Amino acid sequence: MVAHFDAQHVMHGMEGPEGVLHSHDYRIDVTARRATLDELGMVVDLDILQGAVEDVVDRVKGRNLDDVIVPRDTESVTVEALALWIHHQVSHAIATSGVEDLHVRAWETDAAFGGYAAAP
Repeated sequence: MVAHFDAQHVMHGMEGPEGVLHSHDYRIDVTARRATLDELGMVVDLDILQGAVEDVVDRVKGRNLDDVIVPRDTESVTVEALALWIHHQVSHAIATSGVEDLHVRAWETDAAFGGYAAAP
């Protein structure tokens, strides 16, 4: 599942453009994996996955990510922290689906991304 949104963040403690509020046109990629398909031949119902991703996008689009996401072990919302937060949000929606691994990549440019992967 792929989604796009614009949002802002600050890399606290950094100088230059990263250290002040700035925008990115983010792209997120969410991939669900499991060893065997379910009785309907699916890894996960794409309508459920899409709804979860759309809910995440609705919460962050056009916003300052610092106002929405509280990073666990970092002081700034990095692409890795964003991917972790998205992972947790989507995991709740697919918790009973049988998905064994959920992978999230958050891209802030065409070449720069971070990710997080774990069981939902």
